[in-house]
Amino acid sequence: MLKWGRQRPRRFVYAVGLYTLGYNLFDLLYPAVAQNLRDSYDLKQRYGEQSWVVVSGATNQLGREFVRHFTAKGLHVVMIDQSEEELQKVKEEAAKGSASPDVKIEGIVFDLKGNNKWQQYEALREQIRKITEEQDISILVNNAEEVDPFGPKIHKAKDEDVLGTLTINTYPMVFITRFLGPDMKSRKTHKSAIINMTSYYSEFHLSSAPVYSSTKAFEDVFSQILGYENQDMDVLTVKNMPYKTQKQPNGVEAGQIVEGVMKDLGRERVSYGHWTHSVGRYWILFRQCQWWFRPAGGMTGPVNGSCGANGCPFSKLKFW
Repeated sequence: MLKWGRQRPRRFVYAVGLYTLGYNLFDLLYPAVAQNLRDSYDLKQRYGEQSWVVVSGATNQLGREFVRHFTAKGLHVVMIDQSEEELQKVKEEAAKGSASPDVKIEGIVFDLKGNNKWQQYEALREQIRKITEEQDISILVNNAEEVDPFGPKIHKAKDEDVLGTLTINTYPMVFITRFLGPDMKSRKTHKSAIINMTSYYSEFHLSSAPVYSSTKAFEDVFSQILGYENQDMDVLTVKNMPYKTQKQPNGVEAGQIVEGVMKDLGRERVSYGHWTHSVGRYWILFRQCQWWFRPAGGMTGPVNGSCGANGCPFSKLKFW
């Protein structure tokens, strides 16, 4: 019979503990160090000087910042969103900061919430080809999204609202990638890139937005598998936290998130946008510790009062 001795089990436990601690420290500090020490790639050199960028969800704050960033670097941009008026505003803003008057900025009005048939996305591809005049599309930014407008009360929402939220958070990423991806992959002289904007709520589910969180989890899995299957392309899965708005004044500016994404593009498979978002993951995990160490039944509901005076966090989810 194998005799362990007194020291071997202890050393094994120490080794596992050191590995776990070291890995998590590396995971915590690496994004902060990497994003603050490196620059983004030269987009023209890596992806092609006269190439086009397609940005869906171009009129929200992140979309606007992506359009500004690419036009400032001298790349042509096709914007996709639902409002012609908002697309025109973004176009005018981006044109002021573009690298050259020759930079082209075009918009396509497309019902991202209502269009849920593949034929509609095939027609969208033809519109994009007409605008780009068959020139290369080098970068695709899948940024269309909507947080549950009805909150956790699904039963109080209209059916078309639920369907619209499901559609905008899944269909555009899948089908725009489906129809533009093959041409992007076939490019020979330069790299191609796909930036999929998911959310950290794909990992830490938001109780007030069950449809949003679950669809973002779908996008997360889709994007990472896409990246593993197409390692000759720069496929980046972005799990950013909410950016700064009037309702969330303490967040990170949308422009800073885009800057962090561009520094990670071509170097990482997963990005959390700004490096503070990566560090913030561990604060959220720390806050969850009070859930982990509750007695049996504490995650799903109180058992004989085991969750204490404040109740169980998951018992507060009331869908009905």
